[in-house]
Parts: sequence; structure tokens; C-alpha cells
Amino acid sequence: MTVTTNKSSGIKAYGRHLDRLQKKGVFAGQPEEYADVRHAAMAAFTKHGFPHRKQEEWRNTSLAALQETEYLLPEAGEHFTGKTPFYHWADGTRIVIANGRVAAGLSNLEGLPRGVRVESLADALSSQPERTLNYLSKAANYASRPLIALNTALWSAGVFVEISAGVTFTGPIQIIYLQTSIDQPVLSLPRTLVVAGENSQVTILEQHMGQGEATYWADSVTEILLDRNASMDYILLQQETPGSFQTHALQAELTGDSSLSLHTVTLGGGLVRNDTSVRLAGEGAEAYLGGLYLAGSGAHVDNHTKIEHAVPNTSSREVYKGILDGHGHGIFNGLVVVQPEAQQINADQRNNNLMLSDDALVHSNPQLEIYADDVKCSHGSTVGRVDDESLFYLRTRGIDEESALRLMINGYAGEVTSRIGHEGIREHLDQLAQSWIDGEDTASE
Repeated sequence: MTVTTNKSSGIKAYGRHLDRLQKKGVFAGQPEEYADVRHAAMAAFTKHGFPHRKQEEWRNTSLAALQETEYLLPEAGEHFTGKTPFYHWADGTRIVIANGRVAAGLSNLEGLPRGVRVESLADALSSQPERTLNYLSKAANYASRPLIALNTALWSAGVFVEISAGVTFTGPIQIIYLQTSIDQPVLSLPRTLVVAGENSQVTILEQHMGQGEATYWADSVTEILLDRNASMDYILLQQETPGSFQTHALQAELTGDSSLSLHTVTLGGGLVRNDTSVRLAGEGAEAYLGGLYLAGSGAHVDNHTKIEHAVPNTSSREVYKGILDGHGHGIFNGLVVVQPEAQQINADQRNNNLMLSDDALVHSNPQLEIYADDVKCSHGSTVGRVDDESLFYLRTRGIDEESALRLMINGYAGEVTSRIGHEGIREHLDQLAQSWIDGEDTASE
């Protein structure tokens, strides 16, 4: 079944598609309680429709081209039987969702230690419905977020990761969503749920990739829940094709003394919109949000972040950096909210943008909403070109201009990637960023 969304009837067609999926048994074995959630989410999507530029949060990003495209919807996705050069460790833990289905031949879930659970989200919902429903849609609120609502209603393939209390696993766990070329644009709906138990520690790499000339819309949702004193290093890597749309919502909730280091690295995509929300809901919780977005000609990268300090004695630091070339368009809209009861918190927010072309464009809007009076908060934003004096200094040391420029850009990007704890991931991201700087294709590397 296909849907064209340039008319009001297109919105309603998604609701008919939900009924079709249920009749075909795509959600067979899942609890009736979640069927009600799917219908409630579809009702929310139908009510709100697609975000548009008259809404303040979307005034710099238009989804008009997305809505005018005819998409092949999830149940018609093709099985993936080929090979792909995605990055992985030969003996590492990974689960691969290719063209909307688990690719068992590419996945490796053997030898997981006790207390580490990595499986298909659909299987988890069917085999342990009560436990899975305790977490699913707890952080991702679909009532007022239409793109989260659409994912909640229609997802059929996803990943569930659960780390039990007291377990340390920094493997890392690699989650790969892969879309390959077919004859018609595809709508994919990746859904990731990650739960870290009390006193646990884990490293996760979530990777979104497109191959060849694939044209698709990936409407993705990631939920992260951290129990008391849990520690998580989470890396989101986006390597989409130039003809793709990626709308990604990542929602995280932290309880007391938990720690989240979240790194979002965007290296490709025609239009990428990331909505990242982190709620510090327990005293002693701390969050670091690092972002690196590289936008060349034709690329539109929009990062919207929200950090909510809901209780006293929490801390957050946010560093987002953009490198824009050609006619690349970058947007950063970061919001830190300090609730009235959230006294004695510390929050720092920074966005820096490096312009390599006179034709590139960036909108930067860091924001603070502070309703408490005993806090330390700061924010800042810069937009500029490569510093001529620093470039001249390197050239006086015998370094040619091209190499000097590359060194400066690498150092600029490295401030974000250097915070990633896993050496292998950090080195790989540095290599991908270097390939982008050198004008090489980074998709599916």
C-alpha cells in the first residue's frame, strides 16, 4: 500500500493502513493493551497532522517535500540478503534491522553476558508484554508530538535493550538500521527502547544508514530510561543518503544519581530533523549532550534539544558544533528549562558553527527558561569562518594551506568526539568526519 500525503486524505490513509496491518496479522501476539495505544497514537497524529512552518519550532524547516512524496509503507519492505560495509567489531554484539526487518545473518547476539538483553522489540512485546509495557512509550510522549505518534501507531520493527541492575557491559552494543535502494520511496519506522537498571553501565551505538541512491523517510523514535546510579554512553550516528528524510525523536529520562553521555553525529541526509529531550528527574542526575553536524550542499540539518531540570541538585552540559559547506543549512535550537523546585542546579549550553562557504546558512538559538533562583546557568553561540591568524601560524611552521585547514577542522570537530569513551567508536567517527571534510561519501561506511 502507498500513501501520498499532499492532501488531507493522505493523513487519514495512515489510519486505514493501521487497520490493514492489524488485519494482516503484522502485530499478531502483541497485547490488546498496546493495540489501544496504537489507535490512540494514530488519533493524535490524525488530529495534529504534520508539523508546519507556522509553528515556532518548525519555522526554519519545511516538510512540504516529504508530504508530496508517495511512500511504500512498512509491510511491503524487501528482505535484505546482501552484504553491507557497516562498521562493526568481528565478535561484537549487534542487531541489524534492514529494510524494516531483523537481518539475522548480519546480527550477532551470541554470548551475551547474564543480565544483558538485546532483541527485537516486537518479540519482547509479544513474549514479555507486561515487562515491556512498563517501559514502552514512558519517555516518548505521543499525545502532542505527531511524528512520535505516527511511529507509535505503525512501527513493526525495532530493538529492545535492557541492562539489569549492577551489570557493566561496554562492548559496545551496536544497533543498526539500514535502508537499501528499491524502486520506490519507502517509509521506515525504527523504534528503539533502552533501559538501564540500577548501578548498571553500558555503551551503545545506534547507527542509521542508507545505501546507494535510496530514497526514504525514516521516522525514528528512541527511548532511554536510566534507573538510579546507572551510567550510559550513547552514540547516535546518522549516515543517510542525500535523497532521504530523517525525523528522529530521542527522549530520555534520568533518575537519581544517573549519568547520560549522549553524542549525536550527523554525517549525511537530505533533510535531518533531530528532536532530543532529556529530563533530569532525580537528584544527582547529570547529562552531557554532544552534537556534531556536517552539512554540505543540499543538506538541511535541524537539531532541536531540550534539557529539563525537574528536581534540585542536577547538572547538564551541552556542546553542539556544526561545520557547513556549499549551500548547507544548519539549525540549532537548544532549550534548557529549570523548574521552580530545581534549586542548586548547574547548566551550561554552547553552540558553535564553522562556515566553510559564503553560501552556507545557519540559525542558532540557545535558550534558557529559569524558574528557580539558586542556579548556575550559562549559554552561548558563535558563527564564524576559519581563523586566519591560526591558519597563518600553521603555515609558518611549514604546513601547506590545505593540510593546515584540515588540521584546524579536525581539532574543531574533535572537541565533540573526544568525549566518547569507547576508543574504537571515537576513532571511527574521527575517520568518517575526515572523509566528509575530504569530500568523500560517508554513507554506509
